[in-house]
Amino acid sequence: MTKDKFVRSAIRVKVPKKDSTYDLTTPVVNLLPGCQGGGQGPVCTDWYWEVWDTGTGEVISSDYLYTTCYDPCNPDGGGGGGGGSVDDDEELVANFTSTISTAQTKDVAFVSSTESKMPFQWTICKHTYSNWWVNSFDEAVGYSSGSTGGVIYRIDHIESKILGTTTATKRSNNGIPIPVVVLSWSESSHSSTIAPTYKSGTITVSGNLRNFLIPFSFQSQTCTVNVN
Repeated sequence: MTKDKFVRSAIRVKVPKKDSTYDLTTPVVNLLPGCQGGGQGPVCTDWYWEVWDTGTGEVISSDYLYTTCYDPCNPDGGGGGGGGSVDDDEELVANFTSTISTAQTKDVAFVSSTESKMPFQWTICKHTYSNWWVNSFDEAVGYSSGSTGGVIYRIDHIESKILGTTTATKRSNNGIPIPVVVLSWSESSHSSTIAPTYKSGTITVSGNLRNFLIPFSFQSQTCTVNVN
């Protein structure tokens, strides 16, 4: 099966040859009449939205979005086409990826005199405006002692993942939504320590926030679990 391997690319530019594609750093340009001199003239770029099979590299579909143009002979005259300026895109990305992170504290209570696991979750980092957040899912392992109350002697880390709204889009002039931000989370490490009193433990989880799978922000945060 290949359907789970289909991924949407960032906006890509396609050259006329069927078997060739380039990324944003190598646009397809066409020099139009006008502004003669040195071979220069208005430059236009055709933008396509492509979906391909990540296993084989086969292009599944290629849909034309819009054309942007820039006239170096009349830079103030506009170029037409497009779905927003680069500055607009950068502002959208900056707003949607702004992040806050603070150390967390959780309380758990063990009621059994035998080993038991108390699940808890906490936030490693989150969007400044709470559109998305990265949570860690863990288990405090301990028991209740009649003389000393609850004790904790281990923290088991289960997983961490990003939740909420992770995609921000804009619309081209022809109404097609274009993803500008597609967030994901990649955990890189986790560790935990237990206090000498066995009344608390601390877990640290680290990882990278990614946009279109490209890391842009390393995050590391701790959560202290107190036992009642």
